[in-house]
Amino acid sequence: MTSGFPDQLRALIPVGRMGTADEVAEAVAFLAGENAGFITSEVLDVNGGLWGD
Repeated sequence: MTSGFPDQLRALIPVGRMGTADEVAEAVAFLAGENAGFITSEVLDVNGGLWGD
């Protein structure tokens, strides 16, 4: 991602950085794959811990 990501926003994310496109793609691939076959009606927040349920 961009190196211009504001420090104020970075400080809000517990992992301390922006996620990558590959990290989001891995989550999508998991949900689309056989290992997630019994998962229904769920929201997977791929946000580095910025918020959670």
